[in-house]
Amino acid sequence: VLRDQPQALAAEVRRTARLVTWCEAALESPDGSVVDYFRVADNVCMSNPARVPWLREHGLDNMAFSMSGFSPRYHFPERRRAAEHDVAFIGGPGFDERRAEFLLQLADRFDIAVFGQGWDAYRDRHPRLRIHGPISNRGYRRVCARSRIVLGMNQFNSFPQYFSNRV
Repeated sequence: VLRDQPQALAAEVRRTARLVTWCEAALESPDGSVVDYFRVADNVCMSNPARVPWLREHGLDNMAFSMSGFSPRYHFPERRRAAEHDVAFIGGPGFDERRAEFLLQLADRFDIAVFGQGWDAYRDRHPRLRIHGPISNRGYRRVCARSRIVLGMNQFNSFPQYFSNRV
C-alpha cells in the first residue's frame, strides 16, 4: 500500500531519523498528493521506473528504482514439501478483474488455489477455482513450497520494467 504510514507521522519520524519509503504501487495515475508524500522521505524506492521522470518534473530527486523489497527475516524459501496445489495464485483479482478472468479460464483445465482479498464474488463462479483468504509472509512461503506452479500476473503491463512484487 502506498501510504502505510500517515504523512504527519512520516514527517515526525524524519526529524530524528532517515526515512526511506518503499513504493511497490504502479502509480498508474499519480497526483500532487503522491509528490507531497514522497517529498517527506529521504529516499523513495520504487518498483515502477517509468514514473521517475514524472516525479522529477514535479521537483523530486530522491527516487531509486528497486525491483522489490527484501528482508532475510521474511523472504527465504521454505523447504520443498509434497504438493498440495497444482496451480496457485497469490493476490487480488485486480482493479479491472483481468486476473480473475484469466484464472477463471485456466480453471477450465486446472484446479487453482487462490489466496488473497477480494475474491468472494468469484467463490461460486467455477468449481475448480478454490478461494482462500489472505496469507502472511510465512503463508506465502508455504504456498510457494507446496504448489507445483505459482502464477504471477501484473495488474499493469504498460510501464516498461514494472513488475508485480510477486515476480
